[in-house]
Amino acid sequence: MKKIYIILLLFLANLSFSQDIISTPFIVNGIVQLGGKAKVQFNINPITVCDSYTIEFDINHFSKIINVNVNYIYNSLCSETTSLFTEFPEKQALLTGVYIVNINLNVLTNPIWNKQIQVGAITVIEPNNISCSNSFIPFLEGVCPAIATSQICACNGETYANECLAYLQDQNGVYINMDCPTYVIANAIQYSCNTFNSENHFNFFEKYNCDSEVNIGNEIIFLYNHTETGPLLIDFTSSSNDVKLYLIALGNDLECLEVSVDNKLEVDDLSIGQYAIIADRSGSGNYSVSFCNDTLSVLDSESNLEISPNPASNYLDVRNLEMKLGSLEILNSNGVLVDTYEINDFQRLLRFTYPSGIYFTRLNYQNGKREIKKLLIVN
Repeated sequence: MKKIYIILLLFLANLSFSQDIISTPFIVNGIVQLGGKAKVQFNINPITVCDSYTIEFDINHFSKIINVNVNYIYNSLCSETTSLFTEFPEKQALLTGVYIVNINLNVLTNPIWNKQIQVGAITVIEPNNISCSNSFIPFLEGVCPAIATSQICACNGETYANECLAYLQDQNGVYINMDCPTYVIANAIQYSCNTFNSENHFNFFEKYNCDSEVNIGNEIIFLYNHTETGPLLIDFTSSSNDVKLYLIALGNDLECLEVSVDNKLEVDDLSIGQYAIIADRSGSGNYSVSFCNDTLSVLDSESNLEISPNPASNYLDVRNLEMKLGSLEILNSNGVLVDTYEINDFQRLLRFTYPSGIYFTRLNYQNGKREIKKLLIVN
């Protein structure tokens, strides 16, 4: 019985030691900007003068957890000590979001003393007051994680795996949490016979153009669906003589295919597919572009065509009380014909079942005219 009592006292003594090895942990800066230093402070109290330890970081960018691992070696043959050591672990390469911070004590010579302390959270935010024209070079002493948390469209018009890589490689401010082709589609203006102004648009892309000019004007993005293999000809006018149109292929990257010359964008043989046309200028300041071309298969902006709802799910109400409708064709985002509906009236309610995505409606009037509208289907 006396032996058991002694063993119990030793166990309790060991347990009390473990409570003192790490003390007063706290997060120095709970909110940091991307590229800033995230700092955790705590005390390590050696039990004996011969004890040693190492500190390692383990960061999971998926689950947003930072583990500070203290690997401690206890030497029971040495005398006790009361000295204190303060640690300031820092980590620079974090992604935006909220990271939970844990301190894990791993006593290699006595696992009974192991324990985990949940210190709190570090929130990583975007830097303030940044834009593509206002460069921001983050303070990154560490290496950006190569992990792909999302697709980031950076100021240079290139897509990166995460915002840390976008900042470090592009060294500019603004980024969008989507790949660049998706951003172009989401911000595209459907063609019509009209004048478009660059005001309220963005100076975002830099590396989409076919020539060596550096464009600093605000981009106006148009979405163009080429439904038949053949020539493309777009004549346009602009308020400034340095405005150009760039024909862009929407794939994994923004590949420039052609640039306008003398206010004319011309391609001899363009394949069927979805394209973007970006209007931009080499000089600063707002500008406008105007065009209306039969090649675009669109009507006057005063058209009375109504297609609703948009977004749609399983039906469309198509009507134009001024002109009799012939047929309606549904094309997918690649310009491939999905369905054709015969209407032969001024109005028709259509029911369908299509996967979610971006589509186009091509309406053929009985007088031979055509009109194209973008349609978003959400199930």
